[in-house]
Amino acid sequence: MNSQKIAGLEEKWTEITSGLNQVDPSEVIANVRSESKRVDLSEQKIKGLTINLSDNKQLANYIFQDDSTRFGGYLEQRNLYARFPEFNQNEVRNIHLGIDIWTAQDTAVFCPIDAVVQSVRSNEGRGNYGPTIILMHKLSNHTFFTLYGHLSRESIANLCEGQLIKKGQQFATIGTEEENGEWPPHLHFQVILELSNNTGDFPGVCSINDKEFYKVLSPDPNLILRIPA
Repeated sequence: MNSQKIAGLEEKWTEITSGLNQVDPSEVIANVRSESKRVDLSEQKIKGLTINLSDNKQLANYIFQDDSTRFGGYLEQRNLYARFPEFNQNEVRNIHLGIDIWTAQDTAVFCPIDAVVQSVRSNEGRGNYGPTIILMHKLSNHTFFTLYGHLSRESIANLCEGQLIKKGQQFATIGTEEENGEWPPHLHFQVILELSNNTGDFPGVCSINDKEFYKVLSPDPNLILRIPA
């Protein structure tokens, strides 16, 4: 990505951010701003713990601890993906591009601002998103997208491309491990400024070599989630 393109995307996000401040986005998960706690899943943190990352029960016990909702992960370098060969083809992908909200299966997911359904797909396979919805938004004369991964199959059963979703409207629920790519239940929430040729899917994890490229395409989603640090 050349410097002119990067500058253009950064300017676009600055203008979108100004628009977001005027619409006051709704919570994507109820009470996530007041009742969630940050969890550290970085490679550096996990190395100091005795957790078998191939055991979802151990991983879930660490994430949830006192059963509260947990969040975090933007640009976090993780070794969670080492158990999935798909993340290690050609080069290792371990930089997380969204924010994860770890919460109970079947938890309702709400639309942060008015949107149109851009795509609905079940991205199958171990470590993948499972049922995935991408919404398209328009603010400050700019179009951008939000991605919701690890949903329930029921979430995508009755949605169709072009369908209108209003701010604050429930449109999905969190999936089970059997549905969501074999992860403890959570929502992967990601902002995407340009989808390019992607339909129904978009990288949620990149290599360290591609970090600077992707963090421009997928800026900090907490500007929408607004979870206190």
